[in-house]
Amino acid sequence: MDIAQAIVEIALVPEAVFGATNAGMACLDFPLCNGQWFPAWTGPIGAQVIHRLMAYSLAAFFVFYFFYGLKLASKNKISLAQKKLVFQCFLLIFSQIAIGVMNLQMQIPAWMTVMHLGVALYLLLTILKINLLQSWR
Repeated sequence: MDIAQAIVEIALVPEAVFGATNAGMACLDFPLCNGQWFPAWTGPIGAQVIHRLMAYSLAAFFVFYFFYGLKLASKNKISLAQKKLVFQCFLLIFSQIAIGVMNLQMQIPAWMTVMHLGVALYLLLTILKINLLQSWR
């Protein structure tokens, strides 16, 4: 389960660059970026494309993570609390994507951006809790 933590922590680095460059304003449509499926990968548009690809990659990983967690739970290798937290991660990543899309559609209001960051932090804390529970087993 430590791999989930590593993946989310690695994803935080480009996300920090994304926020610092105000790249959210570079592509305000979804799923296209300025009307293009494959826009240039430079400047703020490139940061936006990388941000979206990270989101898709994390979503794919958490689908796998969810089913892997179910498999471990069926073999009693994780606790019921951990199983619930794995499901929570699954819900959080898709909530995060939905909030990100709404953020774009609403022209990136500050309160929605804070919510987007808050859910990302909550996801990381949930993974840390899963790992903590695993270390106690």
